[in-house]
Amino acid sequence: MDKSLQLISQYAASLSYDDLPASTVQAVKQRVVDSIGCALGGYLWEAGKAARRLCPTTDSPFSARIIGSLQRSTPEMAAFANATMLRDLDHSDVYHPTIGTGGHPSNTIPAPLAMAEAVHGGGKSLITAIALAYEMYVPFVEGKAGINKIFEKDGLMATLGSAMGVGKLLGLTEEQLGTAAALALVPNVGLGMRRVGKVSMYKELYAGMAARQGIFAALMAQAGMTAPEEAIESDEAGLKHVVMEDGILELGLLGGKKKQFMIERTVIKDFPIGGGVHLSAKAALELGKKVRADEIVSLIVKTEAYGATTSAKPEHWAPKTRETADHSIPVAVAIALIDGSITAESWKRERFKSPDVIELMGKMRIEENPEFTKQYPSKKNVLIEAKTRSGETQVVHKVVTPEEEKPTNELIEAKFLRYADSVLTSAQARASLDAMWHLEDLDRAGQILDNLQV
Repeated sequence: MDKSLQLISQYAASLSYDDLPASTVQAVKQRVVDSIGCALGGYLWEAGKAARRLCPTTDSPFSARIIGSLQRSTPEMAAFANATMLRDLDHSDVYHPTIGTGGHPSNTIPAPLAMAEAVHGGGKSLITAIALAYEMYVPFVEGKAGINKIFEKDGLMATLGSAMGVGKLLGLTEEQLGTAAALALVPNVGLGMRRVGKVSMYKELYAGMAARQGIFAALMAQAGMTAPEEAIESDEAGLKHVVMEDGILELGLLGGKKKQFMIERTVIKDFPIGGGVHLSAKAALELGKKVRADEIVSLIVKTEAYGATTSAKPEHWAPKTRETADHSIPVAVAIALIDGSITAESWKRERFKSPDVIELMGKMRIEENPEFTKQYPSKKNVLIEAKTRSGETQVVHKVVTPEEEKPTNELIEAKFLRYADSVLTSAQARASLDAMWHLEDLDRAGQILDNLQV
């Protein structure tokens, strides 16, 4: 087994609940509340409905439930449906430590959640598995690592994280965990087409695929399957030499031993839009307090390279699908200015196709500010300048730091309730929150799903 696989498997095998500081435990619970809320938000959308239709019903004790329906299915298919719903509205957490790296690590939550229910694992075991699953993003997004843009990095990292979290819950040995890692990585290198051109439902479906494949990788390792022992480092066809841009995995950055766990660094979103759009939307909402949209004759949005290059492409100026529109700075700024909010209802109403939104987008220009790019991510900047019919200029410069982006329980709970209120009773929502906030005390982690019957 190559050194990278050894280090990953050693880390996964040795990690225990006692290694997690209280701040990490709290961060896990926050992401569980946020993720289940996002899944409830995606329950009635088409991708979630289609995913649930693919799930066979079972009465096997080795099974897991689907959020919303509480239908029992195989663990991998329950995780498939739950992960697809979680990602559907693009409201789940995000982590971008540099301009070119990052992803949505909460994609790794559905797989260990399903397996914890299947093996009747306790809350502490699930918390440990989720912290581990998040940590599997670190080698790919920190330090010098980078994945070639033609490949789908987020799905690959989510598959690895899912496999390791599930393997931990299954009690796999160190050798089996290394095998599970290889079985997660080798067959699941996807293409970056997920986010290119006319974006399809696969933008959310990939998370379900990653959860499903991660569970299957761990189950194969448990069953005694073997896997390529140089899956990462082989000079002929290893991950580092085929997918990675520079072939360097920063394994020494994994959490523990006074290193902060990655789950504490992820950003929980306020709006159902892409990460590169978020601050532009916040700045637009602030600008809307100074000037009405119908008074504006021209708009300049200045952002860092990440937003300018990922969320202001030609397709973002005339999006044909919601999956493209929710990653568009022009769309988000226009809707925020006109409506004063961006919610799931914005996408149900297809506001991105409305004449008033399209007209305002036509008055807009998106620019990269090199100084903003230099400051990213220690400071995230967006500056919007609006000129009005009366000749006035209104400016909003929004700046946030990682410390300012740390979520509070109150904000996360309010977000959960916004989505839960449309499909659950108030009593169900409150009982679910109580269980999730006390996850470490539960003998049966699956109890957090008991009150999620739509």
